Amino acid sequence: MRQQLVVAMTIGGMVGAFCGAVEAGVFLVRISWGPLDTHTIAKAMVLYGLPNAIIVGFWGLVAGRGMDLRTFEIRTLAFSLLTMGYLFGGLYVNRLWLPEITKLPSLVFTGSWTLAWLAGAWALLKLRTRPGHPPRTDLAWIGALRMAAIGLAVVAGLSFVPPLLAGRPTRAGGAAPTVLGPAGRPNVLLIVMDTTRADRLSSYGYPRNTTPHLDRFAQEGVLFEQASATAPWTLPSHASLFTGLYVAQHGADTSHRRLDDHLVTLAELLREQGYQTVGFSNNGAVSVAMNFQQGFEVFEESRFFRGQAFRQLAIVRLLDRFQLPQRGGNAHAAETNKRIRAWFERRYDRRRPFFLFINYMEPHFSYEPPEPYRRRFLRLPNEVRRSLRRGHAVIKSPPPVSLDEPIRETLGDLYDGELAYLDMRIGELLDEFRARKLLDDTVVIVTSDHGENIGHHEILGHHDCVYETLLHVPLIIRYPKALPAGARVGQPVSLVDVLPTLLALLEVRAPALEASLPGYSFVGSGLAVREDRVILSEYEIARLGPQGAGGSGRTNATADATATAKLKSLREGALKFIRSPDGRHELYDLERDPAESRNLIAELPGQAAAMEAKLVRHFKALKPVGSPEPVPELDAVTREQLRALGYLH
Repeated sequence: MRQQLVVAMTIGGMVGAFCGAVEAGVFLVRISWGPLDTHTIAKAMVLYGLPNAIIVGFWGLVAGRGMDLRTFEIRTLAFSLLTMGYLFGGLYVNRLWLPEITKLPSLVFTGSWTLAWLAGAWALLKLRTRPGHPPRTDLAWIGALRMAAIGLAVVAGLSFVPPLLAGRPTRAGGAAPTVLGPAGRPNVLLIVMDTTRADRLSSYGYPRNTTPHLDRFAQEGVLFEQASATAPWTLPSHASLFTGLYVAQHGADTSHRRLDDHLVTLAELLREQGYQTVGFSNNGAVSVAMNFQQGFEVFEESRFFRGQAFRQLAIVRLLDRFQLPQRGGNAHAAETNKRIRAWFERRYDRRRPFFLFINYMEPHFSYEPPEPYRRRFLRLPNEVRRSLRRGHAVIKSPPPVSLDEPIRETLGDLYDGELAYLDMRIGELLDEFRARKLLDDTVVIVTSDHGENIGHHEILGHHDCVYETLLHVPLIIRYPKALPAGARVGQPVSLVDVLPTLLALLEVRAPALEASLPGYSFVGSGLAVREDRVILSEYEIARLGPQGAGGSGRTNATADATATAKLKSLREGALKFIRSPDGRHELYDLERDPAESRNLIAELPGQAAAMEAKLVRHFKALKPVGSPEPVPELDAVTREQLRALGYLH
């Protein structure tokens, strides 16, 4: 009996490992960064081989009692293949054609498919064996199994070689320029805290101490209390940061998911000035696939690309469908800081200033901060699992989304924990700069691309609205040689102001470009903001639903209308006007109603009409810069990852 158990588990494990290697290989040949992920083959071999060995081992204990060895081997192999067919067939049918795994059609299919598998197993047990098989020695099958095992072990070992040879997942923008930057020109550090709301930072008045490191950092620089993103999601907002243009000008948005080559980016400008340009992105919407590597000598997409083939495995996707919360965080700020330190140690040229861009993803859903940050603000620990399951279920749903108070409270607590964890990692990075005596010679900008709705306006995530929960972002700039410490600017500003401000601080002249920029520099103005300044934002709608607590009650738009429909907002002082393509516009006084809960459109029709006319006039004046370029089709894996982030529906 022991011999049969060993034979069964060996055959089952090897069949599972072989099937896992084949599935992983299929994914790897479909993605451009496959060489960085070939170790997925070894992981898949274990992930499929181990459970199949256990299942087939149990089958072997039952089958080995009345079967000669030769028949046992053949039927064990057949059962192993049957089990893998059951697993792959069930997973892919559910994945491709059936709804959520707990819905009736999926349950009916899974039950029927399981009965068919059990019937096959029973048949292999009960089929009569043909008499007259000669007895077999162990040597034949042991030799075959040994050869197969050696082959699989070699494949698993070799799968680790390409990642070691390739090193980090780097996308280079070409050879470094030969010109050296002018002596004394400052470095630039641009940190984007993806999905970070300004009103959740303690330096912006939040009662919880979420960001002690950033609070100290703000005391050494200038904090802009009313900074606005140009769009409520990653791609267009980052494009505005990189180009200094509004979305209507650069065109990178839902219907054109690409930062076009003809646009001049901050990295390109600084590289021409002799800067080393280095980028670390943890968000798939800021990637080579979206053409964000322009101007960077080194551009790393560590989180988005590393491990994606593994996450495409059928069995991993099955576990994801159960939406189980993970412990320990998943956005890799620690790894990013480690890679930055490695860049300084191995590739930093002290003769040249550098521009370092970092996108940290921690606050992005799902909110899974590592301990002890997970517990730091958590009031209802028993609600975590239910809250995350509900969050996964509705994160991409159009409003209105129903979240009960315990879920909203728990998700908010976890979000705050993510901010506290990321704050610690940013503090760690700033300490690295201090230790290297670089901090005071570096213009450091900390901001975000957009905020987050955590049940606010009946939305979870950052879509379907242009409310301040998504547009109000932190903006803190530190450069002690030119900016006063501890200053606060209360007037509204925009992320399009970052690029012209940087050019002024660096004393970089680009007259042709500067003439086309809609933003303003704060350098030389005493941090004064023009009184007639208006702030513009927009969201290209993939769908329309009720926008939320303001009672606007948006009706669903048709598919044709959503192709070009946009929500647009104009802010002037404390007043903010939102123009909707369905005609249900909104007007808010942000000073008296920062939560945008009272729509004044009926109370102030004259003011609303004037602001709408101004909005139309300003957006009409924003001409596209150049003609849109063809957008290459995204590969299947990239599309799947963007869908997981909520950027594809």
